[in-house]
Amino acid sequence: MILLVTTCERGEECATALQKATGEQVQVIKSTRQAPAKEGEKEQFQGRITVVVMDEGMLDAEPISAQEFLDSMETAIPVFINFAISGMERITREVRMALHRHQREQFQAMQAAESILRGEVKDTVTGILLSSQLALETPDIPKTAQAKVQDIYQLALALRARLDPDGGKLRRAPKKENVGAPVS
Repeated sequence: MILLVTTCERGEECATALQKATGEQVQVIKSTRQAPAKEGEKEQFQGRITVVVMDEGMLDAEPISAQEFLDSMETAIPVFINFAISGMERITREVRMALHRHQREQFQAMQAAESILRGEVKDTVTGILLSSQLALETPDIPKTAQAKVQDIYQLALALRARLDPDGGKLRRAPKKENVGAPVS
């Protein structure tokens, strides 16, 4: 969802153009104070907004409330436009770039979280593998216990393979041919 904050008379026209150009729902408000104040509405409102398009004039007219409003939008990308001099093409282009930036940032955040989780799980799996190997090397372990530990070991190996499909092997860059070397 795109939130358009402007007192400009072209606000609704701009909202329609943005909705057509991006496929996103667009909501227009005339003031930063017009945003939902109730806690339940606020949470629902914030979670859906990806871009906040704000008229630069609002920043000059109400700098403190505008900043508080933007701070409350958390992950939404702010786009500041001077509606008095900007055409629809420019506004649309700026919003598309902001949407793209928002998607890229979300993807990067998911990759970072996945990488952290993968690292933590791999550390735990390594501990399980080492412990189960040591248990299997114990000389007087009963056969039934040895079979169960062997099962745990195999499950941990399978989990490690799913976490690291390359098997922990370093990928080597392809050898570069030396183009300038003399041919013998």
